[in-house]
Amino acid sequence: MKARGFTLIETVLTLLVVGIGLFGIMALYQNMSYSLYNADLQVIATDFAQQKVEQLVAKKAFSGYGAVTSEAAEILASGPHNFTRTTTVEYIDPTTMAVSVADTGYKRVMIDVTWGLGLVVRLVTLVTNQVPLL
Repeated sequence: MKARGFTLIETVLTLLVVGIGLFGIMALYQNMSYSLYNADLQVIATDFAQQKVEQLVAKKAFSGYGAVTSEAAEILASGPHNFTRTTTVEYIDPTTMAVSVADTGYKRVMIDVTWGLGLVVRLVTLVTNQVPLL
């Protein structure tokens, strides 16, 4: 009559296979958690950049085209994280979109938000001295 049950070798091999599978799942979970964490920081950085775009659009509406200028870097905090927001304004040639030395009536506004180890979100928009017709 044959004995029923598992041998010690079968049990050890089963535990080894299950352990390797769990190790792979844990590594995948860690990678996904890191990706989600970075995505959250990118959303925060994009929000900071969008806030600055809205501030500059309001500044132009209330103070005019000339009020839209480059600004010094700002340190912004969100929880334990620090972000640096830089606003750069350049005159551009409207036909080629190349940087211009003279005021052509068009400005390119670049807002860079950096955090961590050099990660960057950049929003770019154009501001003109044109007045919309109503």
